[in-house]
Amino acid sequence: MSTTNVSTLDPTILAVFGSPPDGTDLSEEQYVGYDIVSCVVLGLAAAAVALRFWVRMTNRASLALDDFTILIALMFTGALVATTVIGKPT
Repeated sequence: MSTTNVSTLDPTILAVFGSPPDGTDLSEEQYVGYDIVSCVVLGLAAAAVALRFWVRMTNRASLALDDFTILIALMFTGALVATTVIGKPT
């Protein structure tokens, strides 16, 4: 198990939060976990929006401005998730 290199941490972070627990590997990358969580949450959001549109259509309710804005917001969220998955620091 690797040890924590406290000398590379920002002194402000150390002052506020203290030293990390023993055995914590701060060099470990967690990009895959972030990507999975982002995609799952986007899928849940898309399912909720699809359910909203399905309910509107089955009740024969007309689409209003809030329906279109939530669709636009979902597209922006999809773009954000795409940049999260594609963009990795070098």
